[in-house]
Amino acid sequence: MANGQVVNVPGQGDPPLGNNGQYPGQGKPALTLETTTVFTMNVAQSIDNQEFHAQQQVTVSVGPPPPPKPKITKFNGSIKTDGTKVELTLSWITELADQITITNINGLQKPSDTLVIKPTQTDPLASTYTLEARKGAEAATSTISIIWTGYKSAAVGSFPWDCAILPNGTRLFATNGVSNSVSVLDPVTLANVPNSPFKVDNPVAIAASPDSSRVYINRIASPANKLSGYNSGNFGSVSGSPVDSQKTTSGVAVTPDSKRIYVSGNFEVRVFDASNMKQVGKVSVGNIAQGIAFTPDGSRAFVAISGDAVVSVIDTAKIQQIATIKAGSYPIDVAVTPDGKQLYVGNQGNSSVSVFDPVTLQQLPGSPIGVSGGPLRLSPSSDGRLMFVLSNLGAARLNVIDTTTRTLVGSAPTGGSPSGLAVSPDGLRVFVVLMSDNTMWMFLPSAMGGIG
Repeated sequence: MANGQVVNVPGQGDPPLGNNGQYPGQGKPALTLETTTVFTMNVAQSIDNQEFHAQQQVTVSVGPPPPPKPKITKFNGSIKTDGTKVELTLSWITELADQITITNINGLQKPSDTLVIKPTQTDPLASTYTLEARKGAEAATSTISIIWTGYKSAAVGSFPWDCAILPNGTRLFATNGVSNSVSVLDPVTLANVPNSPFKVDNPVAIAASPDSSRVYINRIASPANKLSGYNSGNFGSVSGSPVDSQKTTSGVAVTPDSKRIYVSGNFEVRVFDASNMKQVGKVSVGNIAQGIAFTPDGSRAFVAISGDAVVSVIDTAKIQQIATIKAGSYPIDVAVTPDGKQLYVGNQGNSSVSVFDPVTLQQLPGSPIGVSGGPLRLSPSSDGRLMFVLSNLGAARLNVIDTTTRTLVGSAPTGGSPSGLAVSPDGLRVFVVLMSDNTMWMFLPSAMGGIG
């Protein structure tokens, strides 16, 4: 309809309009305005032979039609792996976009393309890849998330309690509490290495030394539990082993320089010299001391104190507690990112993970982070971009947290009763031992989400 055109309302043969009359009526085409238009309404009414007239003008402004919006019709991700390396293939199709970007990938992309990503230890997979198709101020987005799912498994001994991988990535250990043994597997094939399993009475918690030369194992014994060291190559007992640790032991950890072993128990943490396995100190802490972690420089140790809902902070030079941090409900494990900037605490009682600054001990933004199930074990990727959280209370899940955004980016079921967690040095393989199934599972990344 052009400005100045006359439209009679009602039209020839139409009924008169009432107070709520509308034009056009049902079944009639709507007016199409070409430009800003002035509508003039003239109303005439005859009452008792007298004519009454009224006029009202309304201006309707017509702007240009909205620009077409960009659209993503396809964004797919697929992962190909043989257990030692991974290739991520991203493919996409967009419409009406003049700028295409993907997070964690440098440069502009084509409107439609396929890209193969081959991660390395120095440039690993990101937790998410978000495609943005932009045209001016308008944009469309789609995200593919990388989660870890079960790839293959291998049998271990009866009632596996814990697991650990050597930092050089050559051997994977599982403590078999009922079968009185320790299984040692190839971390790629999950096959037993020669002389595996080797005999250890009632093994529970295990930790590998950072120099990969030894593993240290807490063993249930009477009247006191035992701490034993074993050579990681021939599984021989190290000089000075075993030694009394505590009546009740929960966690074991080795300082970053491989020189000392920390063992947690009900109300204290004991410290042993790795050169001769002799106790060199102890620290009184709260009720039910469990998981232990160190800052990268080894100056501080953090211990989850489940019964008191705190984390104990220990000065390792003085072997003294210097502070406590209020955590969530029943904190059970702790982990420090490789850059030493974040301390993660798994709160089993309320299915969350708290995050603190290891220096100031202040809680960081985004904390606490909700996860699926009550956390049991925490372990970061080698580059520190991801924190793996194994849950076994309420839900048996492997959760993945992005440490940059401090958000949960993935969660996958583990099955069984998960009891131990280990991450390969390249961050590709995640290992979960299942106590109820007597198995070791390897989890590998897979892609989820997208469009089309």
